[in-house]
Amino acid sequence: MRPDTGLIARFMSTQLAGMLKLEGDHWTPNELAPQALQFDPKFLAGLRQLSTVGAQLYLKGDADERFEMMALPTPDVTRSELSVDGKQIVYFNQQESWTPLAWPGDGLNGHAGLTWQTLNAGLRQAFDSTGDWAFLRLLAKADVKQLDSTRYQLTWSAENGEPLRYVLRTQVGAGPLELLKLRGFQMPERIFVVGKGGAAPMLPPLPPELMP
Repeated sequence: MRPDTGLIARFMSTQLAGMLKLEGDHWTPNELAPQALQFDPKFLAGLRQLSTVGAQLYLKGDADERFEMMALPTPDVTRSELSVDGKQIVYFNQQESWTPLAWPGDGLNGHAGLTWQTLNAGLRQAFDSTGDWAFLRLLAKADVKQLDSTRYQLTWSAENGEPLRYVLRTQVGAGPLELLKLRGFQMPERIFVVGKGGAAPMLPPLPPELMP
């Protein structure tokens, strides 16, 4: 998804050179290209979706999402701890405050975890995962509610049914939540609708990495 050297950019510049042009973050049909070639709207929509996420993720050159999170109180829960790539948010019903976070981390501490405890129970684990995509797997388990243009409430259900709630505040768009929109994403096999005279044009195959 990297806008300059990623797989999509390479495919556009080698296989569809001159047929599409980059306007801002999005690829659009080049009006100077042969009019007999009509792009499939689904193909263009897929490109727009990937371009939007890629431009946001690689805004500063490397993959980097910067955001803040804040824990919210939950009745009967006396302590909770959210861990994201080596950084912890420990909350024990004190005054709520924002904690700055960045994802992905440095590649050495790929881990996401969420623990909690109550007066009547010891430490419990609501989620634990390792790897570069651990935080996204944690986000995928949350119930997400958009509060405004930059804030999202995330709710995870604890073992006893108590909601563990956090607010995520982004800098651009939906922040790391934007990547969740790519779950199950597949680029369509067809690039063009029809060719000259209604016949299907000879078109380059999609790279294996983009095939459904």
